[in-house]
Amino acid sequence: MLERIAVVGLTMGSFVATSFDNFTLLLGFFSDPRYSRRRVLLGYVASTLGMVMLAYALSAAVELAPARVLGLLGIVPLAFGLQGLYRLWRPSGGGGGGEDAVAGETGFVAVLLVMLANSGDTFGVFVSLFADTTEGLEAWILISAVAMAAAYAVLARWLVSYERVADTIRKVARVVLPFLLIAIGLYILADTGTDVVS
Repeated sequence: MLERIAVVGLTMGSFVATSFDNFTLLLGFFSDPRYSRRRVLLGYVASTLGMVMLAYALSAAVELAPARVLGLLGIVPLAFGLQGLYRLWRPSGGGGGGEDAVAGETGFVAVLLVMLANSGDTFGVFVSLFADTTEGLEAWILISAVAMAAAYAVLARWLVSYERVADTIRKVARVVLPFLLIAIGLYILADTGTDVVS
């Protein structure tokens, strides 16, 4: 039971830490009248499901490595976290521009492709999670990720009418999320009760 709670918590933390850029895109899609909110929702959930399933498939190949090596996959979220810290101290002038990339597009496919293209860090972290988690607990990663995607969608739809709140969340997340990624990386690098059995 404790292992399940740990996996669910770790999955939720991983999702929040790596998907906030997609959450920002979601806010943009929901606030743009050119996009059907139903199609935005379906495209976002489908992109999350697709990303998690691809991560699971790749992790199956990664798991052929010796079990003691799998913990080293914690380097992936750790690297993303350190990269995020670097960006805090050396911010670039440019913005994400994700919404501009799909200007003029409408519908499910546009949202799906933009979200998938923007999910590289999430994909890398989830490959690590799947590969380092024992088989009986992997379903909880999938369930937790889809639940988080649904929660993000509901929250984004609600926040569209409160732009000041959304701006505050973006500013706080930019500072907090690198530290969360580093913590997840260190968790995977450590020996835990959720690890694949040697």
